[in-house]
Amino acid sequence: MASEKRAHRREDIDGLCAATRELIASAQAYLREIEKHTEYLSLANSSTLVGAQENLAGALRRCNEAHTLLFDRNMLSLSSNATPSVGGYSPTSVDDGDEKIMSILSRIDYRIGSFDELVEEGRNSYLRENPGTTYSEAEAVVGGVGDALYEILHENGDLVPFPFPAAAPVAGVTWFVETAEALSQDPSESPDVPFEIAEESELLFSHRDIFMLSHKPDDGQD
Repeated sequence: MASEKRAHRREDIDGLCAATRELIASAQAYLREIEKHTEYLSLANSSTLVGAQENLAGALRRCNEAHTLLFDRNMLSLSSNATPSVGGYSPTSVDDGDEKIMSILSRIDYRIGSFDELVEEGRNSYLRENPGTTYSEAEAVVGGVGDALYEILHENGDLVPFPFPAAAPVAGVTWFVETAEALSQDPSESPDVPFEIAEESELLFSHRDIFMLSHKPDDGQD
């Protein structure tokens, strides 16, 4: 199993290296075209320059796809042990035998080109989950960002997908904290600010995720 994971990781790394080399070569070709046509008043009139620009945009997309594949399977993570606050919990302390509650608080930040793209992804999720429905029906059901997020999660088994549609991950952090009381299992009972416990609980461990080469999602303008 471990050797299979290593093989996948090696394959993904090789793919990212090849895509990066293509990106560098495309950028150099684009630069040569710019330098070649500096004598013209309008660079946009050059078909070769436009072609080089399109090649660069394509190489950038392929590089990002290779990057996403690599970090989807093997997220580059920076982990650090938490330093307990004064009087805080220490893993080496003697357990008093009482049941403990551990909360896992996770945050990942994404760059989004536009919320319209996110809504469109939500409609696509609705169409895939409801075969036979029309796009007009999807538009009526998925009218905003909240509706889109519901449909995207629903299609993914009510789990947050990674990578997230129409979004590019930037960085994330996960805190493991000891809390005094667990959330109620009654869906009608929910705290107004569920994550405020981070300020009043003992931090057990902190884990950081860094997503390299994060970029603004393609807005369709090359």
